[in-house]
Amino acid sequence: YEDVLNHPQSSAWLKSMQEEIDQLNTLQTFKIVDLPPGRKPIACKWVYRNKTDATGTIARRKSRLVIKGFTEIPGIDYDENQISSPVVRMETNRLLIALAARYNLEMKMVDVKGAYLNGILKEEIYMEQPEGFSDGTNRVWKLCKTLYGLKQSGRVWNDTLDAQFKHMGYTRLLSDRCVYIKHSDDNIIIISVHVDDMTIYASNNTLASQAESDLETAFQITRLGNATQLLGMEIHRDREHGTITLTQTQYIKKILNAAGMKDCNPSKTPMDINVKLTKLSDNESHP
Repeated sequence: YEDVLNHPQSSAWLKSMQEEIDQLNTLQTFKIVDLPPGRKPIACKWVYRNKTDATGTIARRKSRLVIKGFTEIPGIDYDENQISSPVVRMETNRLLIALAARYNLEMKMVDVKGAYLNGILKEEIYMEQPEGFSDGTNRVWKLCKTLYGLKQSGRVWNDTLDAQFKHMGYTRLLSDRCVYIKHSDDNIIIISVHVDDMTIYASNNTLASQAESDLETAFQITRLGNATQLLGMEIHRDREHGTITLTQTQYIKKILNAAGMKDCNPSKTPMDINVKLTKLSDNESHP
């Protein structure tokens, strides 16, 4: 938080923090109360991230308030049997992208704003007031909704989302619990979920828009338009030739930069150029 105050883009970061607090208030995530006797509030912290587009350019600043869930007490703050949560499998993503190319399906991206904040918290959990947004008293936040950082947040969000999809008439895929399908006649909608990011595959734009509207009735979402990136991969689509290509250019650049090789010279064959390879004769064999 102190670093943000002294950052050249401090105004943008402070604005994003205010947006986070406003969202927490809108979703009625907490109540400010006096701490009950015998209870100890859990600390929290601000986490900051630059959100980039498919070209690696910073699109916006994102501030997120995170509770230090690692200090939760098992059996009191959470149930150890209720904390696991699935995410869509990578091979499922590849299969769905292949189906989109084969059957010319629309591919749209949707982001759920503050996904974890939609889950109703069953346990009684108290949290310290966040830096920069304290009312100056010793009061604390009593959480009404799950917050990022809580051990049970992922599971509660997944259960909430599953119930909503079933309410909208979708069927959960047996082989992957993060994929939902709805079809009628020759039309189909498939939605894959990775925490708060969703990819919508639909027979046409009308169905894709309808899926977005259905989700919008239950959650605050951002319609990101046609899919251009997915889980760190860039998506390049050629509808004329019916192909979809996946690349990881930005990830590769990030790794090269971290290794101090940002300006290195590329090589088509990454091996010692002094090694001379010779073809074995018909009578020779590998050792």
